Amino acid sequence: MKKERYHSNDLKRLILKNKMSTMVEMKKIMGTKVDATIFRKLRELHYLRSYSHRGKYYTVPEVVRFDAKELWSCRAVHFSKQGSLLNAIAHHVDRSVSGYFEYEIESLLHVTVKVAVLKLLKENRISRQKVAGRYLYCSSRMRKRNRQYNDRKKHQIIKDSTLESMSSEMVFQEGKTLVELFLSLLDEKQRRLFAGLESIKLGGFNEQQCQALVDIQNRLWNFYSDLKSYKENSCSTFKKELEEQFDQLFTTRTCFASLNLALQRIYKNKSELLLVLQRPEIPLHNNLSENDIRGYVKKKKISGGTRSEVGRRCRDTFSSLKKTCRKLGISFWDYLKDRLSGSNTIPQLSDCIRHRVNASPGC
Repeated sequence: MKKERYHSNDLKRLILKNKMSTMVEMKKIMGTKVDATIFRKLRELHYLRSYSHRGKYYTVPEVVRFDAKELWSCRAVHFSKQGSLLNAIAHHVDRSVSGYFEYEIESLLHVTVKVAVLKLLKENRISRQKVAGRYLYCSSRMRKRNRQYNDRKKHQIIKDSTLESMSSEMVFQEGKTLVELFLSLLDEKQRRLFAGLESIKLGGFNEQQCQALVDIQNRLWNFYSDLKSYKENSCSTFKKELEEQFDQLFTTRTCFASLNLALQRIYKNKSELLLVLQRPEIPLHNNLSENDIRGYVKKKKISGGTRSEVGRRCRDTFSSLKKTCRKLGISFWDYLKDRLSGSNTIPQLSDCIRHRVNASPGC
């Protein structure tokens, strides 16, 4: 009788030690290059496969501690009692009381589900209904689907009535926060265009209000031009004049109430907006910040996210090193060769930064 060469207990010991394992790790411990051999032994252990990371990780029931939603996570790797991502989505959608929006499924499972739900829809394993302009994913069973849809509609009506009862101040604060966040993502040219378009939409209710808006706009851009001139030729007298000019501009009261509120909000941020008077080397726009993250954004668009926390840290570290070297005028390639070879002829980047800061004006 042929002696058994591979033993499932070897796999079990590996998985129990690390809580989960990959196909590469299991083939190495078993001394084989054949996936089918590993799967044959895994079936003896009644294995579970992750629904995240493209099913890369495997574990055994002895390790898993499922929560009330039949989910378990370990080091950002996610498992479901139902196995695959498709089965997990179909199960939770069918069992839900009022269905799920896409973002709710992603919040529950911690993975992107757009492609998966479309596949489930094509296979008629789930259905969808439009609620409040978004697709609500429901059970494929007609009676269950109708109950989920009606329950969600009822909750949506309650939610809408609650929003209507919110005070105007809360709504204003939320709107203000969203606008500030949006503006922080724009560069100088885009902010000017947005401000111009909003001014046109805001308009005026009469000729006097329109004229007040135009006057403030002209004074604002004149002030901005003076700030740019100060950066090129800073002096204490000019600084004091600009502070007075800022106070006069943003404490102006016009016949336009909405414009007055806008001026008041800007005036409250005086210390931040006039920081350039203390440090003229500070840019008046965020174009440099936009350029700093451009490489990271392009990489993310091409490659997507990383598969592990270690990968994310490696990506962020090398991106930061590359950008820092470029700002300091150091070849990133030379820097890597210097560190990997152990010659260390290039100074520490932190020392270079301190030297650059100490050498800048105003330090």
